[in-house]
Amino acid sequence: MITQKLILPALLWHGLTVSAAMAQSSAAQQGAPGPACPISHGNSSKSGVEAPVAIAAGQPISERDLEDAVAPQIVPLRNQEYEIRRKAVDDLIRQRLVEAEA
Repeated sequence: MITQKLILPALLWHGLTVSAAMAQSSAAQQGAPGPACPISHGNSSKSGVEAPVAIAAGQPISERDLEDAVAPQIVPLRNQEYEIRRKAVDDLIRQRLVEAEA
């Protein structure tokens, strides 16, 4: 009984996270824009205008420019993080199931 209670939510969580990771990876590979609500790094002013992360030759470099430039390197790292977390969750589930059966 305990096994069924733990496995169903775990499978549901696993399926949802796999779907989200695959969608994110697919969008990044197709050059789709990033998330609608990007992570803020505290460089926005109160007026909502984004402060540049750098200025080169008098031209501002925006957070969006930076995100676009690093996306090909960041996406594989995020996928790697996902896989590490997925494996850890699977291991914890197995551990809890063994403990519950003992």
